Amino acid sequence: MNCDDVRTHLSAFVDCALPAAQMAEIEAALTDCPECQSEVNRMRAALALLDQAAPGALPAGFESGFRARLDASRTQARRRRRLMAVGLAAAAGLACWVLWSPAEPPETPPDAMIAHLGLLEDYAVVEQLDALMAPESLDDIDVIATLDDLAGPEGER
Repeated sequence: MNCDDVRTHLSAFVDCALPAAQMAEIEAALTDCPECQSEVNRMRAALALLDQAAPGALPAGFESGFRARLDASRTQARRRRRLMAVGLAAAAGLACWVLWSPAEPPETPPDAMIAHLGLLEDYAVVEQLDALMAPESLDDIDVIATLDDLAGPEGER
């Protein structure tokens, strides 16, 4: 039996209004949970104070109203705990999504090629200039210039 089950039946447990098997089960659960045991002790202390009051000092229906308010406050506390658990789970899920989701989708290879095409063209131009500036190609340029001179204006042969 878990704490929520125990707390649901505490009022009837304190009044000994449960079947013997269920009373024994709750008693066993109380030995494992000091928090539930403390709540039982508080309920018994409150009921002892009510028993000490003079019979005419309390209005009719006070005890039943007291028990109803006590049960309602326990129900509210359970709802708050569940709501907090759901909120924490949602916050944890959101944090995981934010931390582990990629900031930008990865660039596809064709887009990457297009984005760097200008650089590739610049490398090709640099390679051509390097080939032209090599010492052996300078001789070739002189030969081409001499052939152009020999051919005459406008490439006559």
